[in-house]
Amino acid sequence: MLAGNSTYSPTASADLLVIAGGGGGGARYGGGGGGGGVHDYSTFTFDLGVAYTVTVGPGGAGGVGNTDAANRGTTGSNSSVVHKTGTRTADGGGGGGCGPYAAFNGGSGGGAGYKGSGFEGTATGNGVGNNGGLGRTTAPESCGGGGGYGSAGGNASSGPNRGGNGGSGFTVPAATASLSSFSGKGTASSGGGGGADGDISGGAGGTGGTGAGNGGWQGVGTNATMYGCGGGGSGGGIGNPSPAGGNGFAGVVVIRYADSSPAATSTTGSPSVTVTGGYRYYVFTGDGSITF
Repeated sequence: MLAGNSTYSPTASADLLVIAGGGGGGARYGGGGGGGGVHDYSTFTFDLGVAYTVTVGPGGAGGVGNTDAANRGTTGSNSSVVHKTGTRTADGGGGGGCGPYAAFNGGSGGGAGYKGSGFEGTATGNGVGNNGGLGRTTAPESCGGGGGYGSAGGNASSGPNRGGNGGSGFTVPAATASLSSFSGKGTASSGGGGGADGDISGGAGGTGGTGAGNGGWQGVGTNATMYGCGGGGSGGGIGNPSPAGGNGFAGVVVIRYADSSPAATSTTGSPSVTVTGGYRYYVFTGDGSITF
């Protein structure tokens, strides 16, 4: 961690992994939420003795009502780390559209709702990501999947009536995935599946990418379960006219450096600390700070 020689330096370096919160799925005839942006491990420089701020973005909420602009999924919040020369930020995943109301842009874009073709969310620049999928413009009312880190969200289809699948996610490096904070969360920033029309038999909501929520068919979209993943969009129709979309999952920030260097002098926010494989890891699942 000490730059230059082994005696003293005013600076330190560490590797940063920054993942933003995933987007929420849209309500009734809603698109899937997009995956949060990802900045894979890269090295940044810090001044010694300075407290640097870590921000971890929560996931976006799924829409909760009928077909209305207010019931689109909420975009996930950004995650970031302040360092010596600026701030490393990953954009939150875009919320899924609701009916004809446009999906949101984000780290990966949200999927479009029914009659929302052309209104899918697009990926923004902070953190690699992909666009959401298209919804149908005519019956059956099926919706696009949210984009993910690895691929775009799928478009809705009519034969059979299905919501678009969510885009694939980011494979967490194996050493990081083995940490207790990542137990069962080896994939991040996948897109949620789009909802489908529940009035037409044989339909199905789109399948979310690994760790993301699935789209609903005559029912709710499910919640994401892994860091930065998007929630599923809901279906609708007879028996459940206004189901809710699924929630996106919060992001995470990992700071690591060689374990031959000393521990941070202080932290806030209660990060988990693990020394393994030649590295010292600080995993933040909530806001905090770190001082070297």
